[in-house]
Amino acid sequence: MVDICGFLARTGISGVDLQKKLDVSSGLLSNYKAGKANPSYSMLLKLLQEGMTIEEMFGHEIWEQVKKTVGVGTKFAQSFR
Repeated sequence: MVDICGFLARTGISGVDLQKKLDVSSGLLSNYKAGKANPSYSMLLKLLQEGMTIEEMFGHEIWEQVKKTVGVGTKFAQSFR
C-alpha cells in the first residue's frame, strides 16, 4: 500500500495541494490513503516526481531489499531515498 499519509506528513504538502498536482479527485486520493485503490503506473511516476520515496511507495521491506541488492551507499540507491 502506498503511504500517502506518511508522504504528506514528511513533506508538509496538503492533501488538496497533492490532489491538484496529481490531477485526481479528492475521492481517489482518499481511496489511495485508505488502501482501497492502488495508483496506476503513471500515477506512481507522478508521485516519484513529487518526491515520494521508494519506502513510502512500496514499504519498508521492499526498501530494505533495494538497499541489499543495490547497496545503500551507492549514488543509485541514495537517489531513491
